[in-house]
Amino acid sequence: MENIKVDSPQDMLSVVEKFNIDDGYTLFKYVKGYTILSVIEPKQIRNQIFFLLKKEENGKITFRILRYFRGFGDVGIDAEFTPESIEEGVVTTFKTLSQHFL
Repeated sequence: MENIKVDSPQDMLSVVEKFNIDDGYTLFKYVKGYTILSVIEPKQIRNQIFFLLKKEENGKITFRILRYFRGFGDVGIDAEFTPESIEEGVVTTFKTLSQHFL
């Protein structure tokens, strides 16, 4: 999937359809203004979908990791960070996701 800049609910239609998301508008509220970099649907955790988002503002890049719960339509921010280095960003992402997979 290519990166998707989200400014309106229509920008998310392809993601909502591909991942069979019930409540796209609730998800949109957390994604608005960000670019979707990646969406992961883990095989071991079928009721959750993870989103890696990016936002550039005032020369700073902020990342957000969201977790969407199927069936509930609930969205949670697992991490939101503005890394000072690539290494810091990778470590934060790894630590965040490892809480769910390990």
